[in-house]
Amino acid sequence: MSASTVVIQGVVRPDGTLEPIRNYHGLFSLETHPTPKLDVYGYYGGEYAQRTVYTTAQGYLIGYGARNLGDGGCYNLPTNPGSATGGSPAASGCASPTRYIQEGLIGFTYRVVNSPKYGRFQYQVNYQYMQRNLWSGVGSATTPSGPRGLDNMFFTSMRYYIP
Repeated sequence: MSASTVVIQGVVRPDGTLEPIRNYHGLFSLETHPTPKLDVYGYYGGEYAQRTVYTTAQGYLIGYGARNLGDGGCYNLPTNPGSATGGSPAASGCASPTRYIQEGLIGFTYRVVNSPKYGRFQYQVNYQYMQRNLWSGVGSATTPSGPRGLDNMFFTSMRYYIP
């Protein structure tokens, strides 16, 4: 038996009540086995969080994705703490929250040897593309509205399974 946890994110309205952040997510997968030794697969997934913003009686914007958050440092690299003891990098000055995240993956697994007597030797190769887009906030002259980050990744692996 397994337990599951439900997490609901929300914002506090100016009157003190809670408002959930509406979000949408999905996953698509396609797997095929053209030969007994070859598996080919592809996956795509994404998640979106809706902007939920309110204006207080004093005129302040509050909530998730408020337009008054600073995006001036979204494309700056984090600074090195410069100490021998380590630590986390300093904040980059990018305050806007995530609007959506998407990732695609394609790859294959090839079993060179698959025998009850000798075991299984296989290798895998896959490519992943990940993109994170933020809600637009207050930028600078060099920061575009609605910053985003991209990452292209290649992975390989070789495995031997003992019979």
